[in-house]
Amino acid sequence: MFHYHAYGHSLLSDLPFAELDQVEPGCRLPSIRLEAAEVVAPCSSLRYECLWPSGARYFAAYGDGTRYVLRFPDVCDVDVDVDRRAVRISRLPPIAAETIRHILLDQVIPRLIAAAGRTVLHASAVETRVGTVAFLGEGGAGKSTLAAVFSAAGDALVSDDALVIEVAGGRAYARPGYPRLRLFPDAARQFFGRNDRGWLPNNAKKWCVRPPVVSNQASARGPSSP
Repeated sequence: MFHYHAYGHSLLSDLPFAELDQVEPGCRLPSIRLEAAEVVAPCSSLRYECLWPSGARYFAAYGDGTRYVLRFPDVCDVDVDVDRRAVRISRLPPIAAETIRHILLDQVIPRLIAAAGRTVLHASAVETRVGTVAFLGEGGAGKSTLAAVFSAAGDALVSDDALVIEVAGGRAYARPGYPRLRLFPDAARQFFGRNDRGWLPNNAKKWCVRPPVVSNQASARGPSSP
């Protein structure tokens, strides 16, 4: 069993995540359980789907509001139990493990947290001296690149691609995601170079890079759009 923290939750996983730092068990954060297991084909009707610009289906969701099956064609099927905060994933070979981890970290877990009632933005964010700044936009708009610019200048990375917001005492708090940026190779080279501590070069479209400074605590001033 592997223990991690991400998005203000404790992740208990049968699967190792190279993108996350292992932590000691026993924290008081709400937990999400991840395991590799066979996912039964959905019997409910289609709730919604996301399409590539070409019109091909990127993923489809089936479910009743508390239990979902997410189908990523030719990649994997994922069963999500919102009430139990449990995720089961059935990998479809020969998909690389990195692709599965990306889907879980950037797609499935944020959707589960949102379905449980939290506010989750499609955004990258950094922690500056005046508070947390979030960059919102469509996929490919440059959110991660903007976060890399700030990070390279010394600001702490809060999240990439998904930002969890909590409101307490009249203030908004941005929960740290996980300590990685997914960048196109040219941007990764420009901002962090090949000596970055978390450099994981591969044949993927984007590279997973760990910035030198990442946020451990959310800013009390909360997120704000640029």
